[in-house]
Amino acid sequence: MFPHYIGRGVALHDENLTQLAQYIKLIVEVEAPIHESEVTRRLMDGYGVSRAGNRIIINIQSAIRKGGADKLFHYHQQFLYLDHQKLSQIRNRSAFTSADRNIEYVAPEEIDMAVLEIVRLGFSMPRSIAISEVLSALGFGRSTEKISAVVNHQIDSLLSRHHLALDGEQLTISTKHGSDETRQP
Repeated sequence: MFPHYIGRGVALHDENLTQLAQYIKLIVEVEAPIHESEVTRRLMDGYGVSRAGNRIIINIQSAIRKGGADKLFHYHQQFLYLDHQKLSQIRNRSAFTSADRNIEYVAPEEIDMAVLEIVRLGFSMPRSIAISEVLSALGFGRSTEKISAVVNHQIDSLLSRHHLALDGEQLTISTKHGSDETRQP
C-alpha cells in the first residue's frame, strides 16, 4: 500500500497525529472496512518497523481517534470505515497470506452482506450450508469451529434484526425488510 519509509525520517511513535491520521485515511480509502490491527500493520510496513511497541500503538490509536473526530473516517468497534454508514463489499481473501486471512479482521457488515447475498441467491438454505458458502465467498478455504462461530453469530444477529427469517430449518430473506435494506444491513 505505502512505499517504505513514508515517515520522512520521523519514527512512527513520534509522527505528528495530523499527518498520521491522513495516512490512515489513505489506507481506509482503499481498504475500508479495515480492522485497526491491519491499519497498524500497514503503517508499520510504511515506516519500516517490524514490531509495534507501546509508543507506536498509543500514537496510532491517538491518530485513529483524531481522524475519527476530524471526520476523515469513521471508527467503530475496532474497524475503520469511510463514513458512518459503514458500507462494505464482499471481498475474497483466498489470495491473502494466512496472517492476513483472519476472520476477526472481517467487518461484521461484510459478513452480513455475504450471508444475505448467499441466502438471496439460494432462495433458502440450511444454516450449515450458508456458513460454508459464506466462508467460501470470503476466501476461507476450510471452516474451523472458531471461524464458523463468527459467521453463525452474524446469522443470529441478522435473524434478530429481521433481515433473515427461518422457515423450518431453512434460512430465507425476511419479508419484513425491503430489498434495499437487504443490500446493506
